[in-house]
Amino acid sequence: MWLNPNRTQLLVDHEVQTSLIGRSALYVAACLVYFITVEYFAQYRLHPGVTPLELITTLSIEAIFWLPGLVALMPLMIIDMLRQTNRVAGPVFSLRRQMRHLADNKPSRTLSFRGNDYWVSMAEDFNALRAELLQLRELNGQFNSEDTDLADSEPTDQANPSLAEV
Repeated sequence: MWLNPNRTQLLVDHEVQTSLIGRSALYVAACLVYFITVEYFAQYRLHPGVTPLELITTLSIEAIFWLPGLVALMPLMIIDMLRQTNRVAGPVFSLRRQMRHLADNKPSRTLSFRGNDYWVSMAEDFNALRAELLQLRELNGQFNSEDTDLADSEPTDQANPSLAEV
């Protein structure tokens, strides 16, 4: 079940989210190695006369019961993890995009995150900062235009060329 059906992109921040998927796969592999190792040595202690090859065969036969469940659940775990990370990666992705627009002096919009996203208060902080920056840019533009108007309208002293140079 999608938390928000309006979100169409599952991988919002490719670098972060694929890194998290890789870490999760690493954790699952580590758990499998741990589980198999513990099971191997437990079986070895319970049946000391059994050869290592027979133990591995027994473990392989037992894996038929739990491995399909793990394989079936893994895609569901990955999709759920991506949906959860979208609650973090989506807002950060939007914030970065709007910060780039502001830095490049391109039109930017106010941020509003989805209700179930994390960092909702960060949008309010960014919007306040954005409004102040736009106001300062507008004031700077007014001052620059006034300076240009003053420079154009200043009379030069034709009678005394040394004063015109100052």
